[in-house]
Amino acid sequence: MTEQCKGDGSIQKLVANKWKTVGIGQLFLLKNKHNPTQVLIKLIRKKRNEVHIFQCKPKVKTNGKSLILKGTDTKKKQEFVLAVRFNQDFTMQQFQTTLDKLYRRNQSISTPSRHKRQASKPPKQLRIELSQYAWDCELCTYRNEPTVFDCEVCKHPRPLKKRDTGILPVIHANVDSALPDNLPPVFTPKGSEMNTPMNGTGTKSNSKERPFPDIAENEELQLENKEDKDEVVMLNDEEYAKDENDSKEDEEEKSDSKPSGSPVLDKKMSKEEEQKSSIKELITKVTNGEIISGIKHSEVEAVLLLCHDVFTDSETMLTILLDRLCDKELVDVNARIRGVKMCESWIRNYWDADFQTHEKMKDIVYEFIDDLSDSSANSKTAHLTDSDIKLLSRIKNTFNQKANSYEIEKKRKMAKVRSVKILGAIDVPKNYDIMTATAEEIAQQITLMDFALFQSIEKREMCGQGWKKKDRESRSPHLLEMIKQFNQISKWVQCVVLQQKNKKKRTKCIEKFIDIAVHLKDLRNFSACCAINFGLSANVLYRLKDAWNSVGKQQLKQYAEIQLIYKGKKNWELLRVLHKNAHAPSILHTGLFLQDLLNTDEGNDDTKKDGTVNFAKLKQTYNLIEQICMYQQSQYFKVKTNHIMQQYLRQTWKKQESYNDDKMYKISTIIKNKDSEGKEVEETDLVLIAW
Repeated sequence: MTEQCKGDGSIQKLVANKWKTVGIGQLFLLKNKHNPTQVLIKLIRKKRNEVHIFQCKPKVKTNGKSLILKGTDTKKKQEFVLAVRFNQDFTMQQFQTTLDKLYRRNQSISTPSRHKRQASKPPKQLRIELSQYAWDCELCTYRNEPTVFDCEVCKHPRPLKKRDTGILPVIHANVDSALPDNLPPVFTPKGSEMNTPMNGTGTKSNSKERPFPDIAENEELQLENKEDKDEVVMLNDEEYAKDENDSKEDEEEKSDSKPSGSPVLDKKMSKEEEQKSSIKELITKVTNGEIISGIKHSEVEAVLLLCHDVFTDSETMLTILLDRLCDKELVDVNARIRGVKMCESWIRNYWDADFQTHEKMKDIVYEFIDDLSDSSANSKTAHLTDSDIKLLSRIKNTFNQKANSYEIEKKRKMAKVRSVKILGAIDVPKNYDIMTATAEEIAQQITLMDFALFQSIEKREMCGQGWKKKDRESRSPHLLEMIKQFNQISKWVQCVVLQQKNKKKRTKCIEKFIDIAVHLKDLRNFSACCAINFGLSANVLYRLKDAWNSVGKQQLKQYAEIQLIYKGKKNWELLRVLHKNAHAPSILHTGLFLQDLLNTDEGNDDTKKDGTVNFAKLKQTYNLIEQICMYQQSQYFKVKTNHIMQQYLRQTWKKQESYNDDKMYKISTIIKNKDSEGKEVEETDLVLIAW
């Protein structure tokens, strides 16, 4: 390590808001060949000849004869605020001038000119290392088993990256945070205070956690005495059989003591009865127009229709609601009107989710319709007046209208399918090259394809973590399609870059995808923008050092900004700002809004301590879903559909499904070696690649 300047002085470090002397002796300012953006300050103590080395950032503040800066102790691997004091002003000026030059140089090279590449490992070796740890999917947040490498829910591939051990490296220490402004007074080693004191706080980072107490030392977990322990261990088979017989006799005595006429209820049945009574109470309050948990009855109605499957099933709630409308004790006409409107709203807004494919729900409504036309004494509606029957008939009319409109829509779709079969699908030219189109055109067509899926996601698909259930294919079909297309775009980016025959074309291809990601962000398609970021950050592309080193500074700067958005730090702070400032139509990042729904669902109980429904949780879930659906409104009217490009993308995405991680890594290795040799991919290599 090259010595830049030296002199006599001392170093103090800030610990628990107090300055603690490291040592007094000779100071050396050294170049850091491992990390040129930082320097090394070396102290050799006079008394014991001990050596202390701190890796420091060149940003400094002056305080009398001291320089204040942040540094990492290379032995303890801890970061401190340091006060470096000099005996001579000339030495301090030398240190400060050298540090300022390095700081200005770092500022002028804010855009990375070289591609930072970490050592990569083959997928097989990474799978062995990662197969010991469970993992959460980045898209659907599902907790997967350690040995699973494609999410069981959304099939999103597990990132094959080294696990972060959390240990601070000696050379590449991350000390990016700014220097604290208000530092405590600086004292010299002799105890005299500096002429210009500084006030404030400073903390020690990466401090060791307090170890957990040994379980054996916890007296509460130990047996009270040795005799109790011996009794447990020495219990033989005869005593165990005797004890079991005694318990059986006790149960028989209890059963004999019960009255013969009292029914014995199963625990499960009692819970079901409790649940029904709770739902019945909710329906009664809603139809009566009462306020529940500070929420108006109209909002409660909307929340119940959307989120009721969290605590009950649709058949139970519909039966209770229709029974309420036919109740003899219901005298208030306004209550019956509210109930009828609730039924109509349910049929109109949730026909596909609750009625169309659920025969039980249809049977309940058909039975209700039959009762309306039945004038016998056994009918549920026999006691109702003609005006009440007329009011309830609105449910029948709404149900029939919705059923008929669905059949018309079904026939229209079938006719469209027939016409496609007769006329044939859209033909894509044989030599069609999508990369000849502009980045904006490609971004526009991907946005149209993504928005068609995002807009088709129904509200009910986002309730109760339906995308993680066993019947997720029927509960959240459009949401799963959205996640699938995200994975396809990410893989497509990797395939297109690897398919280029030489380094120059690969570099242009990387730059093209960065431009596409920028246009996607401008179009408020945060999902596809993230997918391209995932693709470019994949190991098979990230290890292509030679191709990345030729990428222009402007593209690298734009790519760094996009990476910063999707890093997920501070609870996705930057991405949340973009979502908040966006307007409809927009395509939200799937992973973010699913994470919010998951946290709301798992962070709150379904019921309160008294057994009633936790309506605050349902209201929070409802608000989140309504906020997401707000971005589904409107259309990208200014963007024209390019059917040939969209058809080409669908065909390409389907074809690339057969490419696994091992094959992609093998191709990446061949291309990486060719780039390092400055050669193009030859015909013999194409046989090995076998796209």
